[in-house]
Amino acid sequence: MPNPCEKCPIREIIDNCCSSNPETGGSKTIKFKGQIISVCENLANDGSCSIYDERPEDCRAYVCERVYAIGLNSES
Repeated sequence: MPNPCEKCPIREIIDNCCSSNPETGGSKTIKFKGQIISVCENLANDGSCSIYDERPEDCRAYVCERVYAIGLNSES
């Protein structure tokens, strides 16, 4: 199953769902549009999840309203 998050703008990813790893609380800092911000340690520079296929259960269970709004519902 393709990752529906790949179509999401990185700003929405940072603001809504990937600010830290839900299992470990781990994060890293990145520079985004001139600001230093904290994001999940598994967020790649392009805004994708570097462990998407093995992501934590909390990430799998996250209900993203945007995914439903654009019709990319997935059970993965």
